[in-house]
Amino acid sequence: MGAGSRERLAASGAGQDSALVPAVLVPPGAVAPAGRVAAQRYLLAARAESTRRAYASDWAHFTSWCAAQRDGAGAPYPPLPAPAEAVALYLAEHAERLKVATLVRRCSAISAVHQAAGHPSPTSSPLVRTTLAGIRRVHGVAADAKDPLLAHQVRRLLDALPDPEPEPTKAVLAARDRALLVLGFYGALRRSELVGLDLDDVRVDEHGLVVTLRRSKTDQDAAGRRIAMLHTGSADSCPVEVYQRWVDALDVVVVAAALSAGTDSTAGERGRVLEGGRWADPVFRPIIRHGQIARARLSDRAVARIVQRTATAARLGHLDLAGHSLRAGFATSAAAAGKSERAIMKQTGHTCLPMVRRYIREDSLFRDNATDGLVL
Repeated sequence: MGAGSRERLAASGAGQDSALVPAVLVPPGAVAPAGRVAAQRYLLAARAESTRRAYASDWAHFTSWCAAQRDGAGAPYPPLPAPAEAVALYLAEHAERLKVATLVRRCSAISAVHQAAGHPSPTSSPLVRTTLAGIRRVHGVAADAKDPLLAHQVRRLLDALPDPEPEPTKAVLAARDRALLVLGFYGALRRSELVGLDLDDVRVDEHGLVVTLRRSKTDQDAAGRRIAMLHTGSADSCPVEVYQRWVDALDVVVVAAALSAGTDSTAGERGRVLEGGRWADPVFRPIIRHGQIARARLSDRAVARIVQRTATAARLGHLDLAGHSLRAGFATSAAAAGKSERAIMKQTGHTCLPMVRRYIREDSLFRDNATDGLVL
């Protein structure tokens, strides 16, 4: 792969995706028959979009590094196929600046591109594996966990949301963010699960909300599972109440926009969007100027921004928060309230007990502690 090809690969999302697909299906520059195009689409779908995005970024970084290096003969290292020596040097050079988990993912990206191109993966060589083992031993593999948002802290976030009364245009933003925070917490949802919800996935029941999660990080084949969120009796934090108010806002804004545009869109359609060959009704969507609701689905990265922005308004900006903080905070708060690990796992979707125990964080260290009552 020449320098020009590397630049095109780094600049084009499509080119980055195609690096993850066997070239024999759609050779570069060829006009592919419909069947091959379909095969390419399904091959891409074998990995989550977030994984493809991360791999594409990792591969672009590796190819740029290769172009800037020189081997023993004074020539740049070829990225494809890359010699094991180049990958080992790449890992060693970045071991001081990048987390071990990031380096492992970059090895996965390099391996994926090599396999797609029909080359043996250099990451399987003893040289690369031993180098990575040494990096693990020296730098450790402990993850820097984000702070959980506990129940009382989520309450502070809800109280800090803008008051819609003085400025009606803020009502839409406040309704969306309130619903996102409440459902994210009570559902113990990953940010991808939260923004992946469609209106058909949420049903209002006499007991609360029934939410169908059609796909998740641990359910890539979309077997799906259902969770429930009970009525809480609090008008501004009950999952049913805040969800219904947000859906009502969707109706009002979308119908008003349709009338303004002179279209016959109805409240039931709520501005559907075409995704992957099917029509979808995203629950959470971006808010654009003047309180207008976009048709597109809210991005998973936007969840973290909403959490962080609202935490700053609630004077919790000192916490290291992300979209995952709602999920972690639910597990921690539920454990502190005496809920069983089985009940917590039912809500979070974990199947591995050690994994869910990682979510029951520092707040539970002093409960049922072995040092309680031992006085010297």
